Amino acid sequence: VSPADWQKSIATNLSANWQLIRCFDALLKLSDAPRALFVTSGVTQRPAPYWGAYAASKAGLEAMVQLYAAENAQSALRVNLVDPG
Repeated sequence: VSPADWQKSIATNLSANWQLIRCFDALLKLSDAPRALFVTSGVTQRPAPYWGAYAASKAGLEAMVQLYAAENAQSALRVNLVDPG
């Protein structure tokens, strides 16, 4: 995979979601029923040749979202990952 393709996958699937968390966390916590929903992929569980950058970015997303959920477990915020298949 080219460095440009690697960076694009990380920017789209990991960094953009981190930025959304960073920007909306305070607003979510003001809500009566805050929800954060993130889209992942089965490629993290079933690696496929030539999908390395995408799989790594989605695996990173899953780890980040699981940590975000754990950090907010005692709040009203509910954080979910969806794999649409």
